[in-house]
Amino acid sequence: MTAADDEFRDFVAGFAEPLTRLAGLLVADSPADATSVATAERLTIAALARTKRDWRDASSAPESHAVEALLARLPRAKRTDTPPIIDFPGDEPEIRKVKSAVWRSWCALDPRHRAPLLFTDPTMASRRLECIELPRSFGSARKRHQLADESDERFRFALAQDDVTTGRVDDVIERWLAPTLVDVAGRISAPTDVRARVDAESGRLRWRTGVAVATVVAVLAGGSAVAATASQPKRPAAAQASSSQLPERPAGQALGVSAGSVVDWPTRGNLSGDSELLAAVRTAFVAEHPDAVGQVQVLLAADTTSFRLAYATSPSPDGAIGAWFYGPVGAQTLVEGAFRRGADVASDGVVAAAVSDSAGYTMLVVIAPPQTTEVQWANVESLSAPNPPMGVDDLASPDGITIHDVSSTYLPAVRLVVHVGGEELWSGSVPEVQLTSGFEGQIPIQRGFADPTVLGAAMATARAWERTGAFGSTADPKVVWGGTDVLGDVGIMLRMASPQLSDLVVVSWLSDHQRAPQSRAYRIDARSSGAPFAFFYTARDGTRVGVLAPNGAAAAVLVVDGKASSPVPIASSRFASMPVHGQTGLLAEQTVEVQFFASSGKSIGERVVPEQPLFGGGNE
Repeated sequence: MTAADDEFRDFVAGFAEPLTRLAGLLVADSPADATSVATAERLTIAALARTKRDWRDASSAPESHAVEALLARLPRAKRTDTPPIIDFPGDEPEIRKVKSAVWRSWCALDPRHRAPLLFTDPTMASRRLECIELPRSFGSARKRHQLADESDERFRFALAQDDVTTGRVDDVIERWLAPTLVDVAGRISAPTDVRARVDAESGRLRWRTGVAVATVVAVLAGGSAVAATASQPKRPAAAQASSSQLPERPAGQALGVSAGSVVDWPTRGNLSGDSELLAAVRTAFVAEHPDAVGQVQVLLAADTTSFRLAYATSPSPDGAIGAWFYGPVGAQTLVEGAFRRGADVASDGVVAAAVSDSAGYTMLVVIAPPQTTEVQWANVESLSAPNPPMGVDDLASPDGITIHDVSSTYLPAVRLVVHVGGEELWSGSVPEVQLTSGFEGQIPIQRGFADPTVLGAAMATARAWERTGAFGSTADPKVVWGGTDVLGDVGIMLRMASPQLSDLVVVSWLSDHQRAPQSRAYRIDARSSGAPFAFFYTARDGTRVGVLAPNGAAAAVLVVDGKASSPVPIASSRFASMPVHGQTGLLAEQTVEVQFFASSGKSIGERVVPEQPLFGGGNE
């Protein structure tokens, strides 16, 4: 046994219980609930096994590494809406009631919304966790702050709905949250046979890694297009095909053999030397675009602060194809998130886009000639000002590549300028590219997640409208947004993109007081980006306004008949929900609008009025 093995075993002996207590507070409904405990133990074993695999790098700060590995595997949904009742023996009757109420409200949160509250003081789980912070895997500082605000709002709402704690939420949080969590954590123990289970899980990790590497090596050695199936699971029809099913490329156009390129540029980015990743991207490109007839060039391969990104291009009979592939940081499996035909880099001189993933992170990406000397952007701080001030900033552009986080930037106010030498090569506004996260029954999801029941109701409504012929029979569905509001009610915005002048948008919502989702249909301009978009819906606490905000908006304010409500933070998925206050009659007879503000508190000069549905309500 090596010294490293001894160090890791000592670490497991001392840290398995603190890590299990952390997992238990994040996922458990009760320390006595077998299913909850099993989930917490599985998360702990998996996190320790990952730490063992990475011990060479993790040994300097193994506690932080193990915590991050655990948080990366948190389930996103609550296991049940009716958590088991937990008692607190030994306390006075009134204290027992308050602690029980605090735990009920805690269990109303999903694991990702428990985490920011718990990490305000992780010693509530164990003193061994002191000074460990919520890791960057939860997003940028802004995203983590936003998630913390959302978590606090949800927890306060749950406490306010409980008969025991209503009317004294602040006092309860200050006095009883920590004692309650410490009490529960003290009942959670480390898994039995923890070392043996970690060793077994480590073996499985090594096996899976070996299989993945063997697959890539086999693809590289054989030169077969089967690599698309290993590295591109997104599209069932093309990516899952065998080599005999994949369309043949024209003679002489086998992968990696040049028969014409789009632009004479090398691969750049901090992953430009990862030959396995580049080969997988090229092969996936061929599977997605069998009509490509020239060399597949990967112009960019890089890890950003939020996701891994690659841009590939190739000639085709209908013009050059440019495609964005992406995945989690560190992933060797990237999927195509967006593509465009006619993306002729040679004539445009530059590829520039604000690329957003489904979690709401947006990266400004500029792929310019290698000899580029300067990339600048000018940001209009307030579009509503008579003479908007311009702030000009230089962006880092090593080797002609710029990657910059613009998640909190209002993009319509940005103008980009690229210089080569002393001359301006390119300038203009930055187009937005929304990466599609995957498929839910072959329906792409742009932001958030799709609840199957609510998605089914939205699709049923959309198909009913298809049969009328109003939006064309070839409309393509995509989930523009899916998720929950601050109350935990589930919703979906489904857009049917048609070849006609108007698209159909279906909003479906399921509250806990409804037996089935309620759906409403709207007509929007087919050329519209779809954001901002606002609508009324019925929630468990009455009528609310839901809004899909523009990129860069940090807060939304609902204004009814000139009276503004308190600002509501916008989630990373760009969704916000606001209760309607001050209703004096039918909302259809009142003036209602939503205004948007940047993180600085300044208005971004954009507002939206809730749409009137084609059917299904609207006279709230």
